[in-house]
Order: sequence, then C-alpha cells, then structure tokens
Amino acid sequence: MSAMQSGKPLSNARWKRAIVPSAIVIAFAGAIVFSNTQTEVAPGVPLITTMDEYSKVVTKAEELTKEPLQKLAAGETLAEEDKKALEEGKNYFVALSKSNPLQVAPFFALGRIYDVLDQPEDAARNYEQAILNETKDSMRDSDALKKTVVEAKGSLSMTLQKLAQMANQSKDEVELAKVPLYYDRAYQWADQAVKVIPNSVKYLTARAGAALQLKKTDEAKKDVISALELDPTDDTARGLAALLGVKTE
Repeated sequence: MSAMQSGKPLSNARWKRAIVPSAIVIAFAGAIVFSNTQTEVAPGVPLITTMDEYSKVVTKAEELTKEPLQKLAAGETLAEEDKKALEEGKNYFVALSKSNPLQVAPFFALGRIYDVLDQPEDAARNYEQAILNETKDSMRDSDALKKTVVEAKGSLSMTLQKLAQMANQSKDEVELAKVPLYYDRAYQWADQAVKVIPNSVKYLTARAGAALQLKKTDEAKKDVISALELDPTDDTARGLAALLGVKTE
C-alpha cells in the first residue's frame, strides 16, 4: 500500500526538517517599498512607513520566531507558548511582506511558519511567492538568496505532498481530482531543488516521494538509493525504501 493510499505522511521527520530554515532572515536590505497610503492592516499586523519602523519589525519578527524554530530543528515538541510566539511573529513577517512585496525572505519565512502551524495552503502560497520574487529581489545575485529560493522549492514540494495526502482523504470529488496535480507540481519543484543541490537527502526524498505517487518507480528507487548512500539512517529515505522494496542493509 502506498503512502498516498494509506493517507499517512511518509515521515514526521521530513516535515520537521522542512520547516526549519537555515536562516529565517537572510537579509532585509535593499530597496524598500513603503505605501504611505496604506491606512488599514489586519489586526496585529504593524503598519510600516519608515526605515526605522521596518528595522524594528525585522528585529521583532526574528526575536519571536527564532527560538521556536530552533527547538523544532532539535526535534523538540513545541509548547503552546512557542506556537503563540510563531502566531505573533507571523504578523510581523506579513507586515514586512506588505512593505516590500518584491523580496524573497519574508514570504519564505511565512511559508515556514505556516508549515509549523499546520496551515499548508497558506504555506504553499507563500513559498510560491518567495520563488516568484527571486528575480525581483534587490539581493537576487547573492548566494544566500539563491539558497533560500532552493529551500523554498524543496519545502514547497513537501507541502504540496502534504496537501495531496489531505485531499486524498477527502470524499469530495473536486479535492480528489487535485491529488495527481499536487504530486506533479511537487515532483517538478523537488526536481529543480535536486538539480541545484544533488546531495541533499531532503530534496532527494521529496522528489522520490512524489515520483512514487506518480508511478515513476524507477526514478523513485534511484533517488532513495542516493539518499540512503548519503544518510543510511534517514527516516524518510528508509520509509520510502520499504515502500519501494529497496534494501536498507
């Protein structure tokens, strides 16, 4: 039985790795787009109209979200206070994304946070916007930004697979029809990530998971074998290996 048929995620470890960025904020320098005509914002979302306000919001956003995401990276269970901090931090990143909608980092951070808060549709939307902003960001030539975009692609692949699993559990025909579309998009984004960083277990297993559901069995096996060569103990790779009949010993 496949993971999609069972309706169970392949591995919780995969999601933990997917939602912990190498850096929440790679940089918020560059051209800032302030909208002085913006008089209404959602409750809890700061209004940014000056560079000083912008800097304060950046500091507050990182202050609120850094520790919870570090805990997640260490495999710790988040307490309610951690989730509350992420909820509050989310508002600051929303403010940053509105003040400069051409940057990558705020949308990438929002994708991470929505992933943690188990809001995959919002996570996917923000990851996609981060990817779309790659050529618009004032730091588009920096290695840090390029790495962040690759992380967004890998994370988006895993989030789309989570949406596929959720849709597959639905009895709604419209939702069920989305399942192959989710997996196809997940495969494409993971493929792009692997092409940039071919030795990433996370990206290889993301592509393998999507390939398995798209019945690209040979491709999935190849990726799983590569992932196991990189890390024989990886839970996601071992889980996929079991589904594909790949020996792990």
